[in-house]
Amino acid sequence: MNRPGIKLKPCSLNYKTVRNPADKADVGLTFSFHAFNPCIRGLFSTASIAIYSYHQQKKDKHMHTLHITTGGTELGKASRALVMLHGRGGSAGDILSLAGHLNVPDAALLAPQATNHTWYPYSFMAPVKENEPWLSSAIDIVKQTATVAQNAGIAAENIYFLGFSQGACLTLEYIARYAQRYGGAVAFTGGLIGDQLDAGNYKGDFKQTPVFIGTSDPDLHVPVERVHATAQLLNQMNAAVTEKVYPNMGHTISADEITLANRLVFDRPPATGR
Repeated sequence: MNRPGIKLKPCSLNYKTVRNPADKADVGLTFSFHAFNPCIRGLFSTASIAIYSYHQQKKDKHMHTLHITTGGTELGKASRALVMLHGRGGSAGDILSLAGHLNVPDAALLAPQATNHTWYPYSFMAPVKENEPWLSSAIDIVKQTATVAQNAGIAAENIYFLGFSQGACLTLEYIARYAQRYGGAVAFTGGLIGDQLDAGNYKGDFKQTPVFIGTSDPDLHVPVERVHATAQLLNQMNAAVTEKVYPNMGHTISADEITLANRLVFDRPPATGR
């Protein structure tokens, strides 16, 4: 069904999940997308995407290294920065293509690239230790990316975060571990990471940082219960959270989510000074 704002086209999703019977975790995923909605065109290839397998990633001796694709306003001239995190199987260039639908003309866009297009190997609902050391490395990459903006003179309250799917989970996990007043955060289908949520892992005061979380119910990968729990925990940390659940939307980004992300997060003027 078309939603107001951005005209949508039909979208079909074919997926195949290969599981390791020994540990019941996703080993490899293959997606095919066709006739994309304009608001998410570029997030995925029209060809099938073979997502980096668990076993292959676990054998890789190297963690993530900082490779940032930039866009928008030049960092030295920007009044704010937006850190954009792609999903599993995606790329920095993919997530940057979403910026054309966001009200961020004055922002420097910073999109780090995950090694082999995957931030961590297992589901975000797996025990945290099973996603290590990749998860800690991914969180460090987000921290390094934010530091690039801060070193250019952009204050934390003018740094924004956005992610889709695995990138949304990483966005939420990062800001909760390093809570302070940010410009805002947008999570398109995601939740805090781990089989259990330990409030002791999350410290700080968001000081009413606006956070928007949108998701489908049901969703192939993100249980709505985890989204609710995430919103509750962030609210307890003094974030101004808006959570919206879309019945049967699917694992995608809707025009309504784009509209809300702009109105609730990006349309707010940056804090005075860089």
